[in-house]
Amino acid sequence: MRIITGLVGGFFLAAFGSIVVTVALALSFAPDTQHMGGMAFLILWVVGFVISLKSPSTRVAICRLCLAMSLFVFVLPITNLLLTGNLFIAQYNPIVEFTTNRSFGLLLTGNMVTNLMGYFGFLVGFFFLIIGLLIGHAPKALILEESK
Repeated sequence: MRIITGLVGGFFLAAFGSIVVTVALALSFAPDTQHMGGMAFLILWVVGFVISLKSPSTRVAICRLCLAMSLFVFVLPITNLLLTGNLFIAQYNPIVEFTTNRSFGLLLTGNMVTNLMGYFGFLVGFFFLIIGLLIGHAPKALILEESK
């Protein structure tokens, strides 16, 4: 069961982690970082699989993977905010005519995308955090026998 948990949970961990890595690497505008998102996906999938295999039980594996996913999803709005700010600075040119219209459009859409990622990051990150905390540390039921 931990193998299936590692494959599925590692896939979701890799998906969220590669989005964060891709957006963070887009800040550099370097052409040699174009395959880093795919490499980060494969590396994080293997990391998620290893986390699941090294866990003592399936419950603890799900807990650890959900906590790691919540970390990546909580970081997503911050990386998106930095990306839109960097794009705004790169597009602004006070010499070119109609730059203010383009800058205003970029500012408006960047604000909307950042707000959307903020809501998504908060809701999904909170969801994974609660699942990770509730599943991994569920108290065991104790059955006590009455002595006669």
